[in-house]
Amino acid sequence: MSTNEEFPVEVARKAYKGNAIYCFPELSVRGEGLTQDLIDAINAVDQNYPAFCNLIKENLKRWPLTRHFFEHLIDSRLKQNAILASDFISRVIDTNNPLEDRLKRIVGKVKNLESITSDVNVPSDPSLGQEADEVLLDLWNEIFVIDFLLNRNEFKYIDLEKVVREKDQPQIDLIGNWNSEAHAIEITRIRKREFSGSTHPTMFDEIYSKENFSSLRNAIKKKMRNKNKQMRKFRSAEEATYLKHLLVIKTSQWEYQDGSIAVKEITQEFLKSGNYPSIDEIVLIYDIERFDWIR
Repeated sequence: MSTNEEFPVEVARKAYKGNAIYCFPELSVRGEGLTQDLIDAINAVDQNYPAFCNLIKENLKRWPLTRHFFEHLIDSRLKQNAILASDFISRVIDTNNPLEDRLKRIVGKVKNLESITSDVNVPSDPSLGQEADEVLLDLWNEIFVIDFLLNRNEFKYIDLEKVVREKDQPQIDLIGNWNSEAHAIEITRIRKREFSGSTHPTMFDEIYSKENFSSLRNAIKKKMRNKNKQMRKFRSAEEATYLKHLLVIKTSQWEYQDGSIAVKEITQEFLKSGNYPSIDEIVLIYDIERFDWIR
């Protein structure tokens, strides 16, 4: 296949599926394993990589807002290794794109939204593909949370603004108004490398195993400790400008598929301990009934 030939989209989708089953056998659909046609698809991506990249770039045109915000990051990611491990890139060739839908709902409603990706880059080292994916997922997470805060009935924030500051100044992600109260909002997620427990429990109770629960607690404690320091600096700089300072944690569909109750219990326990005084409230986003909100 030459660079100018069109790479079949179905082959690309099979390659991503095959790589997922290879990495996580428990994701097999109806017992299907790593079949030869999936292996062939993976090899086809490796052997025809320029054509595969062209496929990604052509499909990106189907999603104008995703392209507008993420094209420079996707171009950089395509120059790196482990491309079939990139869940973000695989979404570009999906038949639907939740990220595009979210961007449609928030564009024009958030001040400085352009800055969410314009000043961001992924590592240039070709071997750091997984690190680049974490950057993309952090941005994906932030857009998810903004959509959630704007459009879920329990929030309906108004006047949301993406905070733009010099790097040497205290940082916060968003400011906005809820019920006539000014809030400062920091957004985060617990990355896979920050949690060493079972990410695909085969039984519901596995998330509560002693080892898994300990790993989960440690990951959340470290995240809250770091965010409390960050938010303390922001509060000191802003004095009493904001009535509440919220930490929004979006849990991942895979890492905490059966653990939303455990995560909520842990975060509230830590918050009540008084060891994180700069965090007034923790909002945990996880909706088991609507997986379109999770993806």
